[in-house]
Amino acid sequence: MQSLPTNQHIQVLISIANQAVEPSYDYAPPLKEMEKYYLEIAKSIIPVLYQSRVLSTIRFEFNQLENLCKGIQLLNEFPDKAKNKIERFPERLNNYLIQEKDALKLKQVLS
Repeated sequence: MQSLPTNQHIQVLISIANQAVEPSYDYAPPLKEMEKYYLEIAKSIIPVLYQSRVLSTIRFEFNQLENLCKGIQLLNEFPDKAKNKIERFPERLNNYLIQEKDALKLKQVLS
């Protein structure tokens, strides 16, 4: 399994959110890049038969993150509550992927 650089992703997301305060900043491309990274990891660790739900969940989470950045841009500020959500985002997503992988392994063992 590829390593999931949580600290690096936190820094990138905080940087994106800080820049999102500027009305002209387009936060979508860097978020799409990170989403692509997580989708590729999911495809590499989850069997094809079970990927649909996992990939949908990842896309949903990134849509939520994009909405958060949109809110930051509309407010023209980066509140602490938003910062806390962004700081927890990579770890939450990593934990989700690990949990899904482990659940599938357990399912195979029990079958």
